[in-house]
Amino acid sequence: MAYGTAVQMSKNKEKFGKGAIEGVIAVEAANDSKEGGNLLPTLAFGIPGGAAMAVLIGGLMIHGLTPGPEMLTNNLQTTYFLIAAAIIAKFVAMIFGLLLGPKLVFVTKIRGSIMAPAIITISFVGAYGTDGKFGDIIVALVFGVIGYMMEKYGFSRIALIIALVLGKLMESSYHQTMATFGPQGFVTRPIALTLCLMIIASLVWHYVKKIKQRKLLKGGFVV
Repeated sequence: MAYGTAVQMSKNKEKFGKGAIEGVIAVEAANDSKEGGNLLPTLAFGIPGGAAMAVLIGGLMIHGLTPGPEMLTNNLQTTYFLIAAAIIAKFVAMIFGLLLGPKLVFVTKIRGSIMAPAIITISFVGAYGTDGKFGDIIVALVFGVIGYMMEKYGFSRIALIIALVLGKLMESSYHQTMATFGPQGFVTRPIALTLCLMIIASLVWHYVKKIKQRKLLKGGFVV
């Protein structure tokens, strides 16, 4: 989503997919910013905001700390320490990035045919390591073929990935909203209404932009 937003906002869209640094910065900035947001429900409510936060909860419980309201009362100093550690880590990562980044440029010059086997191997190991099931490797292989075919015939792989990642979350959130507030919850709750309006506006703007581009092309053709 961050990459797609960067493409839409860029004045030089043709550079994306060919090494545009804006695409890398947008994705990594979004990836880093989520950790701070995940930390809030983890410490305040004991609900892990992601896989890394679930590991953090386990570590805290091993040391006798219970994430939740108790963290904000009886263990407030520990809570502040975790927040400070998250902030300091960003500056440490920035320093290492500035120092080591120029020395790692050679990685970009390695041929894809050399890197591909290693990337595929790591992907399969990661797929198997999640649950320890051989079937996950088959699923990874199948979706790799699907991704290749989508790229070959011009279909959006990003849209498929977003649907797979967010589909389960959206379904559970939908059922929670329906059970708690009913259909009117989508229009009576301020945050839900704002998100719905933003989605509608983004869809409408997409078609409006296409219509404008067609008119400009027709006008240029006539001239």
